[in-house]
Amino acid sequence: MSLHDTRRTNFVLSELLLWTKYLQCALQKMYEVAGDLDDEKEMSKEDLAVAEAKLASNDTELAEAHEEVSRLQHEQQLLRQEVADLNARAEQIKAAHIEALKEADARARDLERAKADSDRSLKAEINRLGSNWQYVSYRTLR
Repeated sequence: MSLHDTRRTNFVLSELLLWTKYLQCALQKMYEVAGDLDDEKEMSKEDLAVAEAKLASNDTELAEAHEEVSRLQHEQQLLRQEVADLNARAEQIKAAHIEALKEADARARDLERAKADSDRSLKAEINRLGSNWQYVSYRTLR
């Protein structure tokens, strides 16, 4: 082997050493990046699991809220029906009360007429008895 071949071999070996170092650094960097990516992937998986749990919880809350709304709407419908029934009953009572007031008013008018008739009859009887009394008194005194 000549000096030139030796130098050439040394040059190629030094180039190979440089490329080996470069590739070793690149490979190390790739491992670091892959490790970071794995860590991020695990964190993303954890974040995804938390988000899915929160979504499931929100779905449960939404279903419960929907059931509560349905129950309240049913209660509201029942209360509206009860109010309608009470209003109808109140109208019936009002109509009956008005009818009773009309009957009472008619009875009061009848009683007032009867009292007036009675008063007139009483006055007429008093007048008749009074004139008889005067006649009897006059005859007795004579």
